[in-house]
Amino acid sequence: MSRPAQTLLDTLPAGERRLLDAARPGVELAAGPMLATLSDRRDFSDGTEWNPERKLDGVRALLVREAGRVVLLSRSGAV
Repeated sequence: MSRPAQTLLDTLPAGERRLLDAARPGVELAAGPMLATLSDRRDFSDGTEWNPERKLDGVRALLVREAGRVVLLSRSGAV
């Protein structure tokens, strides 16, 4: 019999999970998540040095540490 899928959050100790569950939603962020942008090789021909990165599939998230608390947010701001 197969086990149900487990998320990374499911693997956290109960105390850490309670901290995340108690985090206030809608934390105002100093910066937003970086989103992928479709581009063309010609976009990079202006002489500026570029360091492209591969897109990794997965969940885009932001980790915020404030006043001794840590909050993990989705890119839409959900906890």
